[in-house]
Amino acid sequence: MKNYFKNNGFSLLEILITISLLVLIVALVVPNLTKFRNQQMLLNTKESLISLLHQARNNTLASKNLGNYGVHLSATQATLFMGETFSDSPDNQQINFEPGVAIGALNLLGGGADIVFQRLSGDTNQPGTIQLQLSDGSLEKIITINQIGVISSN
Repeated sequence: MKNYFKNNGFSLLEILITISLLVLIVALVVPNLTKFRNQQMLLNTKESLISLLHQARNNTLASKNLGNYGVHLSATQATLFMGETFSDSPDNQQINFEPGVAIGALNLLGGGADIVFQRLSGDTNQPGTIQLQLSDGSLEKIITINQIGVISSN
């Protein structure tokens, strides 16, 4: 006599094992994705700020509009401006940092929040470092501007 088993679906045990495996996979993957996203936000902000600093220095070296250019820094944004000192102007170019990224420490010679480049040489009287960090303080990047206007980062 043949014994036929009729398969009407999944057993409760099979469903529980499948759900447990899915929960385990999600628990392992989600923290890594969050960390990766945070690293990318910090990296994107760093690259945008470096690009803005390079643009200010290049505009100055090219004597664009016969002026020198600088970058004004605030906690969550940076502004490219023309002239020796920062002032609000519709001609300014502003970048906002990625959400959750801010300036943690600003250590420029003479204090202040402006980095201004000098015509013909590209030097700056405000060399120093800019520390970008995530709002939870878990990751940081340092941008360094030396006296001759060279910009580097870690």
